[in-house]
Amino acid sequence: MHTKDDFAQMFEYVDYYVDSKVKAVQAVVDRCGSFFAMDMALFDSDAVLMRRLSPGTSTCLDESGVTGPVIGGISDPTYWVAGGSYWAYLWARAAAAQGPNVAVVGQSQFMDSPDREAGVSMLDWTNGHGTAKYWINRLIIESVSLGDLFVETSIDTTRVHAQGYVRHGAGGKWSVLLINKQNANSTVTVAGAVSARVVDERSNEGPPRTETLAGGRVTLGPFATAVVDVDKHAA
Repeated sequence: MHTKDDFAQMFEYVDYYVDSKVKAVQAVVDRCGSFFAMDMALFDSDAVLMRRLSPGTSTCLDESGVTGPVIGGISDPTYWVAGGSYWAYLWARAAAAQGPNVAVVGQSQFMDSPDREAGVSMLDWTNGHGTAKYWINRLIIESVSLGDLFVETSIDTTRVHAQGYVRHGAGGKWSVLLINKQNANSTVTVAGAVSARVVDERSNEGPPRTETLAGGRVTLGPFATAVVDVDKHAA
């Protein structure tokens, strides 16, 4: 008998996928880069062609959504929140581990319907509203830009993923991405945190909920994703 607790396995799969599959593919790309560099040193006539072929090679992780049986039914927001957080976790793990080597982490798909693969949809086909998958995707797009710098981040629990970054395009603003990987509430304290935008079962098919934080404490609902803004002078 499956329960919502089983959604936690999505995040375990991401760890396996990034640490084995993505890493292995990048190793092949790196070896090809070394091969081309060696050949360019030996054969000047081929140097221009080889320079075109290799060093800019990057990886695209496409169709990165979730599907399958929807525990609790298609109208239950937990699945959509967990599915969106799964994608955010994959993006964060791949981007932090591989940087510019992984250029795109795409989510599948914008809209589908019950007669096809209902569980992949980012839009609710009954009303056109964005599901939590959509709103988490949009939250990441609006909160991170090219040139932002991931920083080493630690947290004293395995139940929540934390990734801090410095926002190059926002004057060096500090932010932290938080992802709750369990089917239970988690409370996290981030030093200097002043506000958070949260996607969870409460926000459901609405935009991220903005919360003002007291003492840097943010409570994450089951499988919630949040972007926390930090006062770097207070942190």
